[in-house]
Amino acid sequence: MKPKTIESSERDANTTSGLKTVSIIASTVLVGGIIFALTMIPTNNGVIDHAPRTSSWVSEQTSARRIQAVCPAQMQLADTGSYGDTEFQSSAGNLTSRTRYAAFGSVFHSQVQALGPHQDADATVLTGQSNNGDVMVSASADQQTTPTIFETRLLSAKAGTGAAGALASYATTGDLRGVSAASCVNTALEQTFLVPSTATGHTNQLVISNPTDQPTTVTVQLWGAQSGRMASATNSTLTVQAGGTTTMNLSAAAANQDALWVDVISSDTAVACTIRMIDMDGLTPKGSDFAMPLDTAATTATIPWTNSATSIDLIARSSHAGSVKLSWITTHGLVAMHTLNLSEGKPVVWTPDDVPQHVIGISATSDVDFVIAARVNSADHDGQTDFALVNGRTPMAQSAVALPADVTANIAVANTDSQLATIRFEGMDAAGAIIGSYTVSLDGNSAATFKASELGDDVVAVLVRQADAHIAWGAALTNTQVQHADLQGIAFLPATALHVPQQTMNAARNQSIIE
Repeated sequence: MKPKTIESSERDANTTSGLKTVSIIASTVLVGGIIFALTMIPTNNGVIDHAPRTSSWVSEQTSARRIQAVCPAQMQLADTGSYGDTEFQSSAGNLTSRTRYAAFGSVFHSQVQALGPHQDADATVLTGQSNNGDVMVSASADQQTTPTIFETRLLSAKAGTGAAGALASYATTGDLRGVSAASCVNTALEQTFLVPSTATGHTNQLVISNPTDQPTTVTVQLWGAQSGRMASATNSTLTVQAGGTTTMNLSAAAANQDALWVDVISSDTAVACTIRMIDMDGLTPKGSDFAMPLDTAATTATIPWTNSATSIDLIARSSHAGSVKLSWITTHGLVAMHTLNLSEGKPVVWTPDDVPQHVIGISATSDVDFVIAARVNSADHDGQTDFALVNGRTPMAQSAVALPADVTANIAVANTDSQLATIRFEGMDAAGAIIGSYTVSLDGNSAATFKASELGDDVVAVLVRQADAHIAWGAALTNTQVQHADLQGIAFLPATALHVPQQTMNAARNQSIIE
């Protein structure tokens, strides 16, 4: 099938073929709605108005009509001022970045545009193919110097529908040597993070983006490993203008903590947040990466990738006192590691003595809901190192990863179920065509890795379309230029669930209202 652009005429036709809307707010997190999507669509093909029924109750399942995400700007230094002699000034060097956007399933339009006050200006429309009502479209860009808004409009909440976007930035000179990566972040009223050390040499900068046409006030709450709940040393209430971005230096707000748990709450509109982490030892770069929003706290979590690590720092946090049982995930099951004791509210840091070469990920289980992340550290080369922050994930089924250009990707997948699982991965090219597949058989609670090139040489996205999968996975990234410069460079992109949040609306007839 020839590559196809989804034109406005098609959108009009699709719009009139059964979309019925009601004004409510949907949610990608438990605390609030997908504020950007103020309209909803029924998940079936019927209409909301029904003929009288014998029951006084009417129930409709609805879902978001629009997915909106923000893709962050490339890695940046927190302080770009020029002080003192040139040789001692900080520098981004030859920093380069690439982005990729992909949408799948029951989609009638998907586009990307720069974050700013002028919406729909110079938008790039994703293009690709449509087959039996399933759309696969993509777009890419170079030099992500400003954040972008990634918006996908849906026809229905059909399984396997969603969007995935990603950024990768890399450098071989300057203070950002190595590789950093981030997924595009769905907007929400509340997002939480786990962040490694805020001691001297560790810069952690919270970036809050507001893609809506209304300003909002954001409150940032902090819990430190040493101090527990903390009063920020800087302003903890921030204003984010419409179409704007605001930053907060967490290392200044909560200094000298081994780890931080960060809770970002927006009062008026949904926002998207990331945290830029940059480590230096004097003039020697020690790596950089983005901290991404955590999944909702749960009693189980899986860190799907630890490969290439010479050391790992684990950070866990719960609102309740409890313990977390940690196990290495291998190709043939779990190997017991450690039991981590949690105190109420405080993040806890633990570093294993070594990382066995045969392990792929980490499994964590607890008697209380918790969140966990791993700082995966590369080898040291003449003092220069790099790291990747990998969040613990809850199981997912249909899911995808978008792969930016100029990176080499290895797929890491963990089976979170206790039973044997066979998972089929598919590779999509820039024209929206499936160009290859790779099947992985996994024992219960086991993991595997394979090269994304197994799916084809021109893969721009990897997806899983099995509804019965129970997996945590993602793509570990390296860059050829960084490797040829004999530098360390690692990053990890987690998979994005291809799932549209749904909500059941109940209504009852009450004759007394009109009597």
